[in-house]
Amino acid sequence: RTIATRTRTATVTYTPKPKRAVNDGTYRVGEDINPGDYRTTGSSPGGCYWERDRNLDGGLNSIIANDNIDGPTIIHVNRGEYLKLAGGCIWRHT
Repeated sequence: RTIATRTRTATVTYTPKPKRAVNDGTYRVGEDINPGDYRTTGSSPGGCYWERDRNLDGGLNSIIANDNIDGPTIIHVNRGEYLKLAGGCIWRHT
């Protein structure tokens, strides 16, 4: 005796929520992190670096703004930009 069965497969796509606190790395604003203001105490030995970019071309024309910091700092990022962070500071979305 043969019994026929049907199998149904469902695909579920999970998109993680953007991170509220970030450190070293490159993030796409609106995908990896939320747009808005990010604040740090700047309490990393040797200071930290941040950079807002239009794209990931790596040329000087892609840089919107950047700075080396060694104290409390707030930066604003917009959807579609890239944010590059280095130096070990923790940046929190406010």
